[in-house]
Amino acid sequence: MSSKRRSAGRSFWATRPFEWAVVAAVVAIALVSVNRQYRDLEGQAEYAAIQSVLGSMRTALVLDFLQRRLAGEPSHAGPLKNPVLLLQPLPTYAGDLGMARQSEARPGNWLFDAECVCVGYRPLNPEWLEPAQDFPAIWFQLRDNRGAPELTPMRAYRWHGAPIN
Repeated sequence: MSSKRRSAGRSFWATRPFEWAVVAAVVAIALVSVNRQYRDLEGQAEYAAIQSVLGSMRTALVLDFLQRRLAGEPSHAGPLKNPVLLLQPLPTYAGDLGMARQSEARPGNWLFDAECVCVGYRPLNPEWLEPAQDFPAIWFQLRDNRGAPELTPMRAYRWHGAPIN
């Protein structure tokens, strides 16, 4: 009889359902926090990958230019080359699609537009790209500056506040 009186006198705050509710709330908060940190890390990794591929393309363009100069070719021999194809190994590449067909490229792919001689990238995490666009993509134009070709951004792109150049 005394145990019945004790359980009847216990408040809701000291019951098992309340304890489980607290545990569930703590676990839910932890999961939301871990998910947010994961998304931030994923975005930072994509930014690093974009910058790395751009740096590799720029280096490949300079090396190609120097090889042609050493071989005695004029510095302006023919049209500018697709810098993605100069890379070894190739990054995830959708091919020569162009800006008009960029929707055919899956997110996370690089593409080339032979008409404007531009290299583009479709981001996996477009929510990080600034300025916001109807169809998120990053485009760089290949310019011949009477020396080694240069990749210059077509807009002032930012990735969660950091410049993409």
